[in-house]
Amino acid sequence: MMMNRIAISAGQALTRWATGMLLLLSVVPATATDSRSQAADLTLKGDQDGTVFRSLTVEGENRVQIKFERPDLSLDIDPRQAPGLVLQDGLDILDRTLPDMITPFLQTSVYRTTAFAPRPWLAPFTRGPVARFTPIMDGVAAWKLQVVDSRGESAMVFAGKGNPPHEIPWDGLRLDGTPAPPGYTYSYVLTAHDAAGNQRRFVGDGFGLPAYRRDVPSGPEFLFSGRQWLQSRDRRSGTSVLLLEAASWFNLRCEPDRPVRVVVTHRTAAAATSLAATVSAALAPLVGGRADRVEIETRVEDGAPDAGTIRLTAQPGKGPVGGNY
Repeated sequence: MMMNRIAISAGQALTRWATGMLLLLSVVPATATDSRSQAADLTLKGDQDGTVFRSLTVEGENRVQIKFERPDLSLDIDPRQAPGLVLQDGLDILDRTLPDMITPFLQTSVYRTTAFAPRPWLAPFTRGPVARFTPIMDGVAAWKLQVVDSRGESAMVFAGKGNPPHEIPWDGLRLDGTPAPPGYTYSYVLTAHDAAGNQRRFVGDGFGLPAYRRDVPSGPEFLFSGRQWLQSRDRRSGTSVLLLEAASWFNLRCEPDRPVRVVVTHRTAAAATSLAATVSAALAPLVGGRADRVEIETRVEDGAPDAGTIRLTAQPGKGPVGGNY
């Protein structure tokens, strides 16, 4: 059997290929066998892009297959920790995307108003003096102005030497330091003495107190009569403007965990309980916080107004939150 001799010139470069890949070599006829080629270095070096041989003789087939060792493939990956394959409970999976609680609220506020928003345009309560007395007298040595209610009880007394001031304001506080409730009929008696000891006495006409607001250390305080509350209710919705304004101040100035007390004074216990329950039921949806935040206190007085009196006050706590409008 005849053997073909195939020689590769030394100027040709042999490039590394993957294991198992057949390398087709260009062949040229060999003219002679060089004994020095037996000592040539025929090792393919792995750290080089290619190896150049001076001479290579292949006897037999004209196709050469070159093999080299494949490095071990080691991947430091734990499939159990791969993204999307982490084993978690249902709560962890739901917590991956937290619900957006702000955007739906803002979208809802465009079409629906909250019941707890402040209402600075409402001003049904008087703030400051609830009555002003303007005596015009001259040549007076001493004077006294006494404010009495329909029961004949003295609510407040003003006195002084010399001519009385042109205006005497009354902030609504009685002699015992408690606020005078609206619903009663009040009057005043002015007594004046001159330097000779002569006395003159003036009795004023009866007047009523408006619904008014006071600022106390525990928070805002509102006083109005049962008749004023009935007159302030809207005919269609039944909502009282007085309660709307009072709830706005409670929401603005007091913590939501502080109780709001409805104090009702009436002639009988049954009437006081019925009025307190009606007012508290109308006030509770307007103030923030717990559903049982509104408390009830009833008092019975024989000479109370026929429709009763109402007082709304915040119970003592950490103090007013602050803010004003």
